[in-house]
Amino acid sequence: MESLANKIREFLEIGSGIGAGVDPGIGTSRGTGYGSDAGYDDGTGYGDGTGYGDGAGYGDGTGYGSDPGTGDGTGDGDGSGHGYSDGTGLGFKSFNGSSVHCIDGISTLVYRIKGNVAKGAVLRHDWTSQPCFVFKIGDKFAHGKTLSEARESAIAKVFNNMPESERIKAFHQQFNSIDSYSNRDFFEWHHRLTGSCLMGRKEFVLEKGINLDDKSTVDEFIKLTENSYGGSVIRKLKSFK
Repeated sequence: MESLANKIREFLEIGSGIGAGVDPGIGTSRGTGYGSDAGYDDGTGYGDGTGYGDGAGYGDGTGYGSDPGTGDGTGDGDGSGHGYSDGTGLGFKSFNGSSVHCIDGISTLVYRIKGNVAKGAVLRHDWTSQPCFVFKIGDKFAHGKTLSEARESAIAKVFNNMPESERIKAFHQQFNSIDSYSNRDFFEWHHRLTGSCLMGRKEFVLEKGINLDDKSTVDEFIKLTENSYGGSVIRKLKSFK
């Protein structure tokens, strides 16, 4: 059986091929996809689409950015003191028996790896930890308190770096012009297409009286949103029918 250390090394390697595939069936010209049907022993499943109700965890997620204080040492000129040579931001390679890795600028304990998902915890500067998942798509990593949060944050990072034409193409690989789809899916895709913020989308839903548990067609989605934020992108969806 492959050791955890080897799994972690492969998981952290950019270009390792882990994490191909975001919702089943979605692809881009880069070969990026989203999701996985694997599951942990505790029954947590990947790509189950849960956690869309309140939209929690969108964007970069909790705690993104560089760890405060990262530098060359503590001022004595020789790199001593806290020492960040291991890249973890806290000066430790292990904590309570678990390895510590700097993932996306965050000191992260890694307990398990399953496909393109790691299960572990964020290690804070006060030596407390917050359980988390880390989702990987291509060379993008994202943390989340839940698997769905990590997954959506990773998807957001991928889409934020995609040209507009590829985002539109990916939308039409997910939806057709005939069927009806969950409004929750359109709620997520509006952000992926336009970069709209979570609060703005929530206010729009409230203002328009939209029930996220209902379904709509692509045409209905376009008519509803084409004259609001990001409308210039939404209107371009028509040309791909």
